[in-house]
Amino acid sequence: MKKELPVSSSNYESLILSNGYYADKTPYLPVLEKNENQNVFLLRPRRFGKSLFLSTLEAYYGVQYSDKFAVLFGETAAGKNPTASRNSYQILKFDFSGIVTHSADDILDSFNSRIHNGLREFTSNYGFMEKEELETVLSSKYAGTILSEFISRIQLNGFRGKIFLLIDEYDHFANELFSFDRAHFRDIVSGNGWVRKFYETVKYFIGAGIITRFFATGVTPVTLDSMTSGFNIARNISLEPQFSNICGFSEAEIRNMISLTVPDELSVTADNLIPDLRAWYNGSSFTFNRDEKIYNPRLIIHFLTAFYSEGTYPREMTDINVTSDYSKIGNIFRTLPPESARFILEEIITKEEIDAGLTLQFNPDLTYGITEAVSLLYYNGLLTIKNEKLDLVRYVIPNNVIRQIYRGYLRDTLEKTGNLLIDMTETGHIFSEMAYNGNTAPLISLIEKITGSLSDRDFMNYRESNLKMIILSIFAKSNAWFVFSEFACGNGYADLWFERTEFNDGMFEYLIELKYIRKEDEAKYEFVKEEGIAQLKRYLSSDYFKHRKNVIPILLLQHNKGTVDSVRL
Repeated sequence: MKKELPVSSSNYESLILSNGYYADKTPYLPVLEKNENQNVFLLRPRRFGKSLFLSTLEAYYGVQYSDKFAVLFGETAAGKNPTASRNSYQILKFDFSGIVTHSADDILDSFNSRIHNGLREFTSNYGFMEKEELETVLSSKYAGTILSEFISRIQLNGFRGKIFLLIDEYDHFANELFSFDRAHFRDIVSGNGWVRKFYETVKYFIGAGIITRFFATGVTPVTLDSMTSGFNIARNISLEPQFSNICGFSEAEIRNMISLTVPDELSVTADNLIPDLRAWYNGSSFTFNRDEKIYNPRLIIHFLTAFYSEGTYPREMTDINVTSDYSKIGNIFRTLPPESARFILEEIITKEEIDAGLTLQFNPDLTYGITEAVSLLYYNGLLTIKNEKLDLVRYVIPNNVIRQIYRGYLRDTLEKTGNLLIDMTETGHIFSEMAYNGNTAPLISLIEKITGSLSDRDFMNYRESNLKMIILSIFAKSNAWFVFSEFACGNGYADLWFERTEFNDGMFEYLIELKYIRKEDEAKYEFVKEEGIAQLKRYLSSDYFKHRKNVIPILLLQHNKGTVDSVRL
């Protein structure tokens, strides 16, 4: 019997009962149980399966699910070899996603509302408090006081169980404040702030043996430094190799999902789809020195849902919910000095990689610089780890979806500043000419029009990377080619490689080398041109290009005032 795609399901019980595909993460349960520290933080990008993992913990350990254990876990590793701790906890769960951050009062009220919801669900599942008494407890102003009073009262009412505390998106509201209102962020998470006091209360009841396990998920460590000053008993497992695949999909899991869910009328296998899934959605590395990539499940399910329905690739290869989350890139740059933000963006867009440190905890009282901003891009899934050398991490763009997000951000930024105005009808004509006729003249005309509007002051700091960024901005919203920057081939790195996608039924692909000739270097024009031609020939002789057909190699040489010469080999 075919499984159903796990469309928008973060509830383990409903997923299993509806015959949805479940990538079995239960082998991690005994591993977590064996950890000396039973209090854990896990960080992953949004919509990466964290809520489903928390729901799995709830269903496996909650005493209220004991009668359903065989049904819910019979096909899983933990179901076949259950641990002694299964169905032995009372689950207390707080979901802090979607907290309103418009004002200080909104944040407090919204946070308290999530606390109220969790405590009401606890009493609904396990009792130990009548409704009237519960409402009295919930009337207090601050979450720490509410939680302290609640646990004290259920103990007086006879509670002698073990509480497993689950917190989803512990940092959601803090990420917003960190970008927009650093002073208020500092007030609530530091010193006597009510967020810190809440976690001090949690710590107290852990020490008292009432809360016996704790598992919290989030996206970034922006509150870990200040918060864990009052809650210094938890372990952050986010970078530990043994937990790299605790959320999300590995490629093996994607293959298994396709084999179990693909409709019979579609004559397609995982082998047919995986190469394009790698290009568009290739996963992230959440640890060092490990090749395994973990894919965002929302993006994979978005693609497969559309593909199964229509039998063709979806027109939009990205899920709007994911790309809207990633659009917070502007927030990450907001409080940086402009020159630092430009440096990061240019490095990432033109080189598709950047070297920087990795911040494990953020302190609002310390300087926010390049290391902190790049680290936040990583935690948000906008960069991934390639490798580590000494104190520097090499981060890279993981896939074409993220590549398009950066270029779209660049294009929007340039349009807002008035340095770029691109009409989609015009670019559609450009793409058509390039795909079907091998004609790059319209592209060159647009480049010249854009750079022709620049002032002499703009050209003072203009260089080859600026030309590349303009071209990448033009192609930011096109699915016709995978446009790779600094593409490795033939003992070198090609400036731009345009590889046709599934959406492009044209003939032509493009290998482009870029040169910028400063006014004072015009005498070197012939030398620079010959150098560029030699580079293209070397790239073309590489194994990658030897057998590719309809590749058009082009050298673009831009002069100081923006005119562009084109040389085809």
